[in-house]
Amino acid sequence: MLFVRNFHRRRPMNESGGSSTMTSSTTKHRGVGGAQTLALAALAGVACSPQPPEAAISGQISGRVLMAPGVGLANANVVIEQIELYDDARVAPGQIRRHHLDVTTDANGFFGPVSAKDYAGVFRLRTQGGEYRDPISGARIRFDPAQELRALHFMDFFGARADMTVTPVHTVVEARFRYLVSKGEAPLAAVDHAYADIRQHFGDLDWQHVIPAEVNEPTVSPTDAYRAAFLLGGWAVLADDLRLGSDSTPQAVNLMTMTHAAAEDLATDLVFDGNDGNQRAAGSGLQVGLCDPVPPTCQVAPSGCQLGACRARCDLYANTFRAGLAAGTRKYVGSKSVPSSWNQTALGSEDIRGMLAHVAGNPAPELFGDVCFETSDRVEPTIIWEVAPANGQAIKGTLTLRVRAIDDAEAMPTITLVGMTDEDGAPTNASATVTLDTRTLNGGVDGDLLVVALAKDLAGNTRRSERSFRIDNTAPTVALDDSDFYVDTATGVRWTAAPGPMLHGVLSEARVESVEVLVAGTVAATATVSGDSMSWSAQLPEGRITSSGAEVVIRARDQAGNVTTTPPVLARLDATPPSVLVEPSLVYDERLSREIYEDDVPNNVWVQRHLVQGAPVDLAQSMQGACVTLGKYSHLLSSSLPLGAAGSLNPLRVTAVVADDGVGVAPGTTQMRVTVNGAEVLPWTAVAGTPIAPLAKRHELNFYRDGALAIAGLATTEGQYLLELRAVDLLGRVSQQARCWNHKVLAPKLKLTPGAETGSIASGFSRALYSTSLNPQAGQFGDVSAKLLNATPQGAAVWQWRVKNYVAAPIYVTVNIAQPVNADLTRTFVVRSALISSQPDFVSCGSSPCTIAQPIEHYRGTTVGTAVHQGVRFRARMFVASGQDLGSEIQPCPGCSSNDDIQTYTFEVPARTTQQGVPLPEYVFLTYLRPALASGGGQGLNHLLAPMDATWPDTDPAPYVEFSLGDTTMTGKLIGAPSPSLVCTSQEFDGEVGQWFCNQRARYQRYRALTSATYRWLLPVKTDFQTRPSALLPSSDSKTGVIRELSLDLAEVPSGELP
Repeated sequence: MLFVRNFHRRRPMNESGGSSTMTSSTTKHRGVGGAQTLALAALAGVACSPQPPEAAISGQISGRVLMAPGVGLANANVVIEQIELYDDARVAPGQIRRHHLDVTTDANGFFGPVSAKDYAGVFRLRTQGGEYRDPISGARIRFDPAQELRALHFMDFFGARADMTVTPVHTVVEARFRYLVSKGEAPLAAVDHAYADIRQHFGDLDWQHVIPAEVNEPTVSPTDAYRAAFLLGGWAVLADDLRLGSDSTPQAVNLMTMTHAAAEDLATDLVFDGNDGNQRAAGSGLQVGLCDPVPPTCQVAPSGCQLGACRARCDLYANTFRAGLAAGTRKYVGSKSVPSSWNQTALGSEDIRGMLAHVAGNPAPELFGDVCFETSDRVEPTIIWEVAPANGQAIKGTLTLRVRAIDDAEAMPTITLVGMTDEDGAPTNASATVTLDTRTLNGGVDGDLLVVALAKDLAGNTRRSERSFRIDNTAPTVALDDSDFYVDTATGVRWTAAPGPMLHGVLSEARVESVEVLVAGTVAATATVSGDSMSWSAQLPEGRITSSGAEVVIRARDQAGNVTTTPPVLARLDATPPSVLVEPSLVYDERLSREIYEDDVPNNVWVQRHLVQGAPVDLAQSMQGACVTLGKYSHLLSSSLPLGAAGSLNPLRVTAVVADDGVGVAPGTTQMRVTVNGAEVLPWTAVAGTPIAPLAKRHELNFYRDGALAIAGLATTEGQYLLELRAVDLLGRVSQQARCWNHKVLAPKLKLTPGAETGSIASGFSRALYSTSLNPQAGQFGDVSAKLLNATPQGAAVWQWRVKNYVAAPIYVTVNIAQPVNADLTRTFVVRSALISSQPDFVSCGSSPCTIAQPIEHYRGTTVGTAVHQGVRFRARMFVASGQDLGSEIQPCPGCSSNDDIQTYTFEVPARTTQQGVPLPEYVFLTYLRPALASGGGQGLNHLLAPMDATWPDTDPAPYVEFSLGDTTMTGKLIGAPSPSLVCTSQEFDGEVGQWFCNQRARYQRYRALTSATYRWLLPVKTDFQTRPSALLPSSDSKTGVIRELSLDLAEVPSGELP
């Protein structure tokens, strides 16, 4: 708790001797609705009786900030501070001891109640900012925070104050207080002193507690509250007189301006003297506004009190606050016979004549020094425009104007409207009325109108007041901009997609008052007008435009009241974009299909028929994230069946219905697009549909590699295909659906016919070595030496597949032969000398028989155990079939995968080009042995099959050949040349002479030859055939052939002996 040393403050007494408190009528609680109504009325200057907030209770304070009677300062921040009353080491006496709190005034200037806590002493209240409507000029004025009103009020311990009023008079008291403290007066004494000085001049009222009354209702007597109100009203009129004297606007000069000047006057020195000793020199002392200089010809009369003579009207001096304040108060109150428009109490200046006389002639030296009293009436009448538009307002048609003059004297002034005839029948009274037809003024042309009112009092003081109007009898030009809508030119309907659309339009009106949008006959929105008044915009509330439609009218009103309305147009709401519905779209996965070959061989008719099987797939249900997989034969992806094909095309198909329930779909905007793995393969393309309802079409979309919706790569590109279908309505809204599938391209089926598996030795031998015949006979053979034995063996076919392509589409076949296998080899050979070059002869051998020569076997070699041929290699080869023989060879396709290392080769089976009735081309795939046998010896010959071994090596570099000796063909080679000598190979006995004769002789020829050989795979050999729709796509079908066991018997010795 704050302890105030030896402080006790007597409660000031009002003039009736009791403490000033609120009456019960002022302590009633205000309802919220009432407060809002009063707030609006206060800012609008409407006469009303605002009620104060709830009564303060113990320890609380509340009050009001008043600019004039009934005119509170709204939305002002009130700073409540405690004054230091004693000598304190921290704060000098009279300065602020502490900041207590801030509170904001309501719309009527009331604040509180707020807690005073346990503080007591003197509180200073300061306003910051706020706004009010001036009761005299009618202007609305807003203050900066630096513009303040001030007041000083006492507060007892745990007391309650509901009458802490802040007015311009309190501001002057606070200024007086500051001056007295600055001169060393104790704060408590200075507060009493300041209030006493101001009280004795301002109506002898207790300004610390008196609450100025409202003046909007009749009353009986001029009590303290009403006299305080009248003085505040007079202060307001004086401020407006000074404003007019400086030719300033209410924003430049107003109540706050004059109050600050008065406060500065008293805070600077002891008396009201304009801070220049009442000098009249231009620019000296305090002035309210910018005063016009006094004409140099002005002469001051030599007699009487002439302080106000030859002085600018807005220059402050002593009598501003004596005669000037009295005159302003008299004007504010008016007389009983001619009351002012501000005073509705039924009291007149006659009722406060004593107070006015005291104010005008107050001799108090502590406020005015020893200056004289002016008896001359220097105050001009005040002109009130009772019936008139605001200055600068636009007008039209017939206009009535009425003005009234009021004066500080009780005598009635006169007033005229210059150049116009007063219609009230008394041209010399204090009011004037005229009626004008603006349509005939200015020659009937719109333009400016200046009206001048001139008032004059009995002392000759005149006041001129002007009002400028703008004659405007021309209605505005306004139009609704159709760009906010889609306009159906056939029906005139304006369509919008917005539930609350923003409307725009053009305008031609310099002084527009309002532009309104009427929907169905009522105002739906008030438009915002551009700064140049050339355009307008308005946001309609949602729900005013419906799908069934409502008439829209634009109404423009100018400041003169001229109105233009546009012709009504029907506006309709289309709240939803178009609908894109994908209907069931069935397609078969051709991986489940069957291919049937319908052959009529005698007539050369070759047909491959496609039969779909399995359950169909619904593409309507196939969406991103769960795309179905579809296999499609490449030759069935065109819009027509190719040569040789029959059956169902089974196209990729999506059916969709595009509909709209409002404005309709824009022509040409139903479009589709296809992407593959994100890359566009069919750009947005308009699609046609079949009408099924007034605003609905069904679109059946079939996708081929040719035709209107051609996707060129459909037969060559796999991946995720995304179909996007969109439609745009006439309001520009887009609806879109997407469906997808994983596209797998299938190669056309090939008719593959394998050759018979080889199993027997005879057939194995013949098929292995005779490669040019597709149907060799038993016993046919080929060149064993060249194919198998020599250093660069040619190899030989071991199996065959025959192929026919029925359709006019190429098919790619990748042939893969299983990784190398091993083979067991055995062989026997001989080295012999054969008898050759037999020739007849007749040589006697004598009586004994001739020695008959026989073939000589020098060596017989055989494989010990079994030799293993590691990594037997194969190659795939393709030929054109020519009857039962091979035609031209077809090499692996350019750029295709062909690799000897992994024994994989890709060939292109050409598309069918022959028509029905013509033989169908046939092709042959051969599994071809390429031995690459391990070589041994210096001859580069194969020591595993060759007729040689370590015992009888072969050092002859000549290759092995197929050679014949006599009737026997063998595999091997001759060794050296025939013997030089002849030997007898046949004899006969000649009995006549009794001797043996050699009748045939021959030479020996040494040779080496295979007598037997076996070549057997240890594991089956697998050949895999995979068909592809293109060289780069993966296989879609495969067949595998297995040579389960193949033995090659290479024995070439016929039955009988070797030569």
